Amino acid sequence: NWIIVHYNFSNKEVTSSDLEKMTHKAREAMQEAARMAEAQKHPAVEPEHLFIAILGDVDGSVVNILQNLK
Repeated sequence: NWIIVHYNFSNKEVTSSDLEKMTHKAREAMQEAARMAEAQKHPAVEPEHLFIAILGDVDGSVVNILQNLK
């Protein structure tokens, strides 16, 4: 179940068909970003929400890459 929220990145609205094309991990990050935006009463998911969601996935590849930069 998706939280219904407006995704707007670079002035392009992200549609449900766009979400279906994403990998499982990308969809999870978008869903978490939507939860954050909703919890903060923001009308749209902003890139900052997605960035925080990606960094919050400690098992994700982005975190792994950043940890290996040490």
